[in-house]
Amino acid sequence: EQILHHWSHWVIREMVLLDEFKWDAKWICEQLDYKISPKQAQESLDLLLKTGLVEKKGERFVPSDLKITTNDEVTNHLLRDLHTQLIELGLKSLFKDQLSSREFAGVTIALTDEQVPKFKKRIKQFRRDMNAEFSSSDEKPSKVFHLELMFYPVSKGRQICHQK
Repeated sequence: EQILHHWSHWVIREMVLLDEFKWDAKWICEQLDYKISPKQAQESLDLLLKTGLVEKKGERFVPSDLKITTNDEVTNHLLRDLHTQLIELGLKSLFKDQLSSREFAGVTIALTDEQVPKFKKRIKQFRRDMNAEFSSSDEKPSKVFHLELMFYPVSKGRQICHQK
């Protein structure tokens, strides 16, 4: 459960896949553009080892499993907080990072109540497919990225509008 408290745990877990990765809190802070302190980086490193999400193999640290998933429906307050942190990072990226290294896209679409579960199912399947394809790649990664999909109603809907 501690792993869900901060976005940096997940990012650092992925960073261990980088060839140039250093098990060093200061190096990690530099790589994360000082979005966390060296103390926070060290706490993440300690937590990743303690929880078994990262293990040492020879001279390298590696994720214990390349793919980790959580429940599809975010009901836990820790997962909501984690998504909030990642969305806030994305917002900063929208204004800071070059277009060539980020992608923000959305669709505004009118749906029936019956179409909503199907739409959500397609998003979930897309996320699973992307994770399966790219987490199991033999290619060496060069940078850690985060994909956050957002889907939410922006109109009240027919049944709510007709209520008195």
